[in-house]
Amino acid sequence: MKDWTFFGLSLIAHSTLALVVSAEANVSDDRLGYCLGHFLLAAILNALLLRIIRRRSLSLLGSPALAFVLISQLYFTMSAIKYLEPFPLYSMFDLDYRERFVGTLVGFGSLLTAHVLLAAAPQPKLENLRDFFDRNSLSIARTLAVTLILDLLIKAYLFSIGFGSGYADAGLTVRETRNPIELFAIFADAYIGPFVFILAGGLLLQRHLRIGKGYTLLAAAVVVLLPVLLITLFKARILILIFAVLILFCLQLRSARAAQGALQGLFIAGPMVAVFGVFIATIAMGRDFREFGVQPSLSFNAGLVGWRTDLTDFGFALMKKSDGAALDPLIVPQALLNSVPAALWVGKDEALEDRYTASLNRLGWPAGLGENEVVDYNDNAMSSMAMSFGAGGMFLGFPLYALWLSILTWMVQSGLRGGLGSVLLVFLGIIGMRTEIDWSAMFLYARDFVLFSVLFAGLYLNARRFPVEFFFGRRFAPN
Repeated sequence: MKDWTFFGLSLIAHSTLALVVSAEANVSDDRLGYCLGHFLLAAILNALLLRIIRRRSLSLLGSPALAFVLISQLYFTMSAIKYLEPFPLYSMFDLDYRERFVGTLVGFGSLLTAHVLLAAAPQPKLENLRDFFDRNSLSIARTLAVTLILDLLIKAYLFSIGFGSGYADAGLTVRETRNPIELFAIFADAYIGPFVFILAGGLLLQRHLRIGKGYTLLAAAVVVLLPVLLITLFKARILILIFAVLILFCLQLRSARAAQGALQGLFIAGPMVAVFGVFIATIAMGRDFREFGVQPSLSFNAGLVGWRTDLTDFGFALMKKSDGAALDPLIVPQALLNSVPAALWVGKDEALEDRYTASLNRLGWPAGLGENEVVDYNDNAMSSMAMSFGAGGMFLGFPLYALWLSILTWMVQSGLRGGLGSVLLVFLGIIGMRTEIDWSAMFLYARDFVLFSVLFAGLYLNARRFPVEFFFGRRFAPN
């Protein structure tokens, strides 16, 4: 659909959702106005971003800066519903709704500035990724088969030790282990699963299907069953969003127009699917929210969606509390040191001070790993820059992180040619989809990119030597 049609349908769909939720919650007119204003800003950003993708023929796969901005805008769009919550879920932030909308305006300006980078800086082109899948179909298919075996072994190990999402009362979460083997398995699973999914989706949706029936069936099974396996075993519901976006990225290989339309549909329907989906899931699962003093309702679940996807309240509350000043610039070098693997630095946890927790504690906010201190703040590029560099850093959060991802992309494109470079760009694109980040995560992702690039490069370059047909049958024998 055309840009103006998409813009108009976005406003109609999102306004209808806001009116339905506000009627149940009986919110004031000013809160409804802030919600509609936020949806208006989101519709502007989304229309402009899709226009940049189309005009520059940018690839959704293998473009980490684009993936980061796109996921951030999807979060930004869905978080508009936060103004209709029955009560503030983060009462310690001490922000009224007018101040929260000012934070929304700052976020709008930051994302708009990131658009300038996407419109001007070199980014991977769609034709390059299409050529990669067309010319290297068999190598990609064999890499898929080998990597899938590794992925299933890792998932079996994680399931055996009780790993899962903290929201599902799992026996083990990433916060509760310092075992290097368990940590490696957790981080590897976070990358290998999406990587396998992209290879399978790309093979199925490439313009010219050049793999045999065995590989085709395997790729189809991965696309259908892998998300179900992850959500069932590990209760990670956010993966629904991630895999939905990834399959849309792969769809671009078949048809840029179809992918554009699907992304438009995602931006339009995303908030409604999230609110009603969470509401239905809450009732079906019988979740108990008596600790909040409420019964499951459409407005309360809308508030949960808004809280989970919000990108601006945390950073703006930090700036209000500190009068716009940086809390602790030394968080940055500490986070850099934290990226040194524990296997290479014995006693790292004891040597490094947790400056992030100390900064929040000075504000009187709970933070840490104690039973009553764990609070899931919505860390992102804006809040991290605000914490270390003040109000100006908050505004530059999104464009500077997109610039960092663009630099990594340029390094890969300049240093590696052909299929191997494309494989690593696909992996880097997975990292770019992470929008909930703090300084530690930023440096850890850079470290993981180096470490796991060696793994994925080795799998891709040596997949033809692996006896795939021994595991999967002779339909998978090389041509």
